[in-house]
Amino acid sequence: MAFGLKGSHIVAVLIAGGVIGWMLQGDIIVGGQAGSDNATPPPAEWANAALTLQKVRFTTISSQERTQVLSLRGRTEADSIVQIRAETSGIVKERLIEKGQRVEVGDLLCRLDVGVRQSAILQAETNLTQAETDLKAATELQKQGYTTNTRLLGLRTARDAAKSQLDQVSRELEKTEISAITSGIAQDPIAQVGNLLNPGDICVTIVQTNPMKFIGQVSEQKVGAITTGDAAMVSLVSGTQVQGVIKYISPTSDPQTRTFRVEIEMPNDDNLLRDGITAKADIALQADKAFQVKSSWLTLSDNGDIGVRVLDDKDIVMFMPVKILAQTAETMWVNGLKNGERIITLGQEYVTVGQEVIAVDETAQMDANTAETNS
Repeated sequence: MAFGLKGSHIVAVLIAGGVIGWMLQGDIIVGGQAGSDNATPPPAEWANAALTLQKVRFTTISSQERTQVLSLRGRTEADSIVQIRAETSGIVKERLIEKGQRVEVGDLLCRLDVGVRQSAILQAETNLTQAETDLKAATELQKQGYTTNTRLLGLRTARDAAKSQLDQVSRELEKTEISAITSGIAQDPIAQVGNLLNPGDICVTIVQTNPMKFIGQVSEQKVGAITTGDAAMVSLVSGTQVQGVIKYISPTSDPQTRTFRVEIEMPNDDNLLRDGITAKADIALQADKAFQVKSSWLTLSDNGDIGVRVLDDKDIVMFMPVKILAQTAETMWVNGLKNGERIITLGQEYVTVGQEVIAVDETAQMDANTAETNS
């Protein structure tokens, strides 16, 4: 009886024939046997073959002297503002100074109307002359026994009273001329001619501008780093720079800001510095030793500490925490490291603590690259 073959049966026969033919012509490989040339290596050998050391670049650092500068914001202030006041009453008859004019000690500022003070002096002089005459005559009579000691004592007291009265009215006359007791620049408030001044009223206000002061505030963390006598460079908002010296540091802080007032004295012989100008003072602090590193070298430990990855003498990666002291435009000043420490500068993010690496000196690498470029 004849059987018909389907298409699927024919395809199956062809595939089976192909597989049998390939097996008869090829080599049989038994997997898992150690003696086979194409055998899969044991897991330990396979792991070691895949393991390669990571290359990193490093640089050797050493401490450097770091000059610290403390910057204070503030303003200029006149050394003092003195208000010259009247000591007696009177109408301002003449004012001999104008606003903005410089005055020196002893310069006449205001002259008050003397009123009856001149007449009072003449009367006091007459009374003194009479008292001295009476005392002289009584003294001669006392020598002759014609007067008593009591009368002589009374005349002497009258003479002293007349002298005191003359001194008093003379002093009142002198007070009508008001003179400067300090040097500086005249400014408001200033009396006008015709004003009535009573004792204590202002004649002229004098601003002492030489020396000029810079007034600033320093924080409680930094106040211990400065002392009186320290030099400071004061830069005004106008661009002027003046060398000054710290003259005063407040012993108590401002209760609101917890800052301490600092006064820096500046020479102002040419009177170019003015009161109330915004300024900045840079005070050079004592230099110390620190390490200068690039910010890209910094990394974090597993605990979140800031530091750098370094290499020991066997090229094993270690983590060294650091404290950031200051920051410049390109680098940072830190401490916590040692001279001769090898800091990983490239590849630190791809290695872990305890890992052995291939260390390449950054300086040597740069020299090699330069030599290759030149050749």
